[in-house]
Amino acid sequence: MKEKIIEFCSKIKIEKLFLLVAIPLSLMYALLVLPLNVPDEGTHLIKAYDISIGHIVTQIDEEGKSYAIIPRELENYSYMRFQNYKDVFNELQRTTDYKDQVRTVCAAQGNSPFLYVGSVMGFLIGRIFGINLFYVVYLSRIINIVIYLVFGYLTIKKVPFGKLVMVIYLCMPMMLQQAASCSADAILNATLIYYIAHLLYLTFKETELTKKDKIILYVYTALIAMFKYVYILVAGILFITLFNKKIDKKQKIKTVGIMLLIGSMFAVGWYVFTTRYKSAPDVTIEYNRIANVDTSRQIAFIKENPVKFLGVLAREYIVYGPEYVFGAVGNKLGWLDVNVNMGIIVLYIIILLLSVVSEKSKFELNKWSKIWIIAIILAISALLKISMYVFFTPVGLERVCGVQGRYYTPILFLVLYCVTKKDNSWKIKNLNKKSLTDKELVYFLININKYLSTGASLISSISLVIKKCKYKNDINIIYIKCFNIGHCI
Repeated sequence: MKEKIIEFCSKIKIEKLFLLVAIPLSLMYALLVLPLNVPDEGTHLIKAYDISIGHIVTQIDEEGKSYAIIPRELENYSYMRFQNYKDVFNELQRTTDYKDQVRTVCAAQGNSPFLYVGSVMGFLIGRIFGINLFYVVYLSRIINIVIYLVFGYLTIKKVPFGKLVMVIYLCMPMMLQQAASCSADAILNATLIYYIAHLLYLTFKETELTKKDKIILYVYTALIAMFKYVYILVAGILFITLFNKKIDKKQKIKTVGIMLLIGSMFAVGWYVFTTRYKSAPDVTIEYNRIANVDTSRQIAFIKENPVKFLGVLAREYIVYGPEYVFGAVGNKLGWLDVNVNMGIIVLYIIILLLSVVSEKSKFELNKWSKIWIIAIILAISALLKISMYVFFTPVGLERVCGVQGRYYTPILFLVLYCVTKKDNSWKIKNLNKKSLTDKELVYFLININKYLSTGASLISSISLVIKKCKYKNDINIIYIKCFNIGHCI
């Protein structure tokens, strides 16, 4: 059996192997993770529906308050967290009245509409055919999966080195959970990682940059600038690209100038444009009052206590750094309430490191490029923490609130690329003391997963949490709460 699997894997390209593994895994997440049980999924559904009826930005009423228009049924569900499948099955029997619409608050007011392509398509199909809202949620998840898989395939195909690393990274628990949801992270992660892969591709491309290369680069720069402002810093990899090219100095300056212009124009332009359609919801105002969150007072605190503030940031890296790394891999799934065994998460990280040292690469980043990339990662991390400290953290608190590990998921793979070597001297041996090939390593990882996981299958581990739930006639019902317990390829 082992030989047949390895032989089969050896006949297909690594990007196709990714599809072979990721398709069933992602479908499991989409179908088994309960609806609205992914962080902010309900909020993103509200935004997606509002876009699907033609509102690129949220509307403003006579009192200057922002609102979205959605079906009344969606308003009832948007902040719910279903606890079992029986409730979901009951809801699937309902008929959704899309004409019965209400105004509601949308916390994702300023998000780019491009982040909701999959969900918008789902809602459009749902309204045309009168499909039940929950079926639309599942349909939207599957459309997002297709988008993610396409981008993942193209990313692995395009990235000049570290292809095996990318396959394993794209199949991380947190990555797949977000990809198989209606969250904006599904599109954000896929496009951002592809954008970085394109920059690396241009860096090691033997020929000079073509007009097509630049157009793709500029378009993606504009999109990323509109997605989340802090991630636009990854465009700094372009400096590595240009330093590796033997082109005229004026041409380098021109390319950088256009990138800076596009990035700043779309980031600032989109922010200014959406500001006109934003307002603080009453619930946010009340939360800020109770939790002592005040942006102006927090900024004043930072100015008066710069050393203390720097100490808070330093503590975030030193004390809580590992927590964010584990979170990026997926130690807390669902609404951060599904705890994956830490031993499995550590094992997955080890597998990622093994993929780095076991894969021979034609290219590697030089010393200064690695330093520059690490600086970019730290800069993005610092901006994330500063923004959350200013806008979300109680005044003077010695901890940054609201930062989640998933915010680092689309950029942490760059650390692995910084330790990738061109002439790899590490050899992972099999029982016959022969060096393992990439495909044998894949099989090795599958088997680690198979023996360590409950309810294991060849390519994933889904733990079936069996609980006795009393319903009508005191019948014991078994329901499945899907959470990843360290799937690996």
